Amino acid sequence: MGEEKRKYIGKLSVFGKEPVGLSPFMQFSSNREVTVDGCKGIMEYCTESIKINTGKLIIAFNGRGLNIKCMTETSVIICGYITSVEFLR
Repeated sequence: MGEEKRKYIGKLSVFGKEPVGLSPFMQFSSNREVTVDGCKGIMEYCTESIKINTGKLIIAFNGRGLNIKCMTETSVIICGYITSVEFLR
């Protein structure tokens, strides 16, 4: 029985990693900060709008006082007052 449990947990961990690798993942901290994993580049950047290219779609963050707090090769942290999020093709 213990061996069956290990096999099942192994399948769950592999399944849990697939969606994150294939599509962007966003984590919000209220409407004041968002972390986006799966970022491939910044398309637009101003204090009222930031558009991020994720490959399959563009995510537009709109608001006031928006800025990029931190950016790596695959992720970005946006802070400010986020009023809306749009998903564009």
